Parts: sequence; C-alpha cells; structure tokens
Amino acid sequence: MKFNIIMPTYNRPKYIREAVDSILSQYVDLELIIRDGGESIKHLLPEDDRIKYFNEKDGGITDAMNKGLKIATGDIISWANDDDMLVPGILKRVEEEIKDYEWLYGKISLTSGGELGEPWNFERMMKVNIVPQPSVYWTRKAFESAGLMDEENDLASDYAYWIELGKRYTPKFLNEIMATYRVHEDQITSKTPTEQLSQADRVRNKLK
Repeated sequence: MKFNIIMPTYNRPKYIREAVDSILSQYVDLELIIRDGGESIKHLLPEDDRIKYFNEKDGGITDAMNKGLKIATGDIISWANDDDMLVPGILKRVEEEIKDYEWLYGKISLTSGGELGEPWNFERMMKVNIVPQPSVYWTRKAFESAGLMDEENDLASDYAYWIELGKRYTPKFLNEIMATYRVHEDQITSKTPTEQLSQADRVRNKLK
C-alpha cells in the first residue's frame, strides 16, 4: 500500500525540514509531493528519492493541492502542512485501520495547547469543521469519486472536500492524536481568520 503525501508551501521555510522529516521517518511505502509556489526551499530538503519537488508559481494552496493530486499514484492520499508534524508510526496505523473505509481521520494536538477532532456527524459537520486537516487520509477510490478540490473558496477547500467525501462515504474516526498542529502568526488561520470563516459559510450554503 503506497501513500502519497502532498505538501503545498509558499515562502515559509522555517519549519519545513521538521515537517518533512516527520513524514520520511514513517515506516511505509510513501511518496512526498512538495509543490513550492515561492522561493525555492530545495536546499533545505534532505536527499531522498521519495521526495518529488516542484518549484513553480501556482494559484494558491488549493491549486497547488490539485496539481499534486493530478500526479498522485498512491493508494492513500493526504494533505500535509509545511509546518506541522506527523506522530511517529501514524502512517502504519492508517494502513492498518483504513482497510474497510474510503477515508479516515482522527485528532490533532495544538502547540498552543488543546486538541481538535470529533467523531463523525454529518449534521454537525455542516455547521462546523470537526475534521482536522492534518489527520485526514483518503483512498484512490474516494479521490476518483470526489475529484479535485474546489478552488473557488481557497481558504476553506479542505472543509469543502471533507463534506464531499462525507456525502459519499462514512469515515473511520481514530480517537487518538495523529499530528501536531503548529500555531504561529505566519499561517492562514492566524492571518485571515475572518475571510476563512466567510468562505466556510459560502461552502455550507453551496453544498446544502
């Protein structure tokens, strides 16, 4: 079973090596696709045949994700932030647990304290995002069904995609920490919280 981990990045080199190392240290068959839309950070990356690095301009984080999805060949796909860290051994856990499901997610811990992630409930999902992006994994079958991500609401495209997956398949929820979410000033949630919430509202209205 092969994993494709897609990592969009744009002029945010501070934590990327730690994020990349947390992926490459996993004991599974994987390919890390890094889509870099800013100044090249290739010199910060380890020499590893499992990394596919692309440095070219894109139309934003969702466009970068879609470009990664188009070349993904793995059995399981995920979206990795360039500043977060996977829990050691978590990809092996996903490999073991996803067998009878088309997608899976769990909890994440925040560097500022606390946790995010709740058991699946579609009605609640249509009110608030209970699925933390760094914990989500979906199969090739789920990808072929849901297609590419919606670029219209770039700051809430993950939320929209989880809803699309949830319309098609009930996910498995792992009641455990799967990744560490780094809270800092130079992140989308911190820089544009009002616009992100506004886009989430548009997603809900669009997908009702």
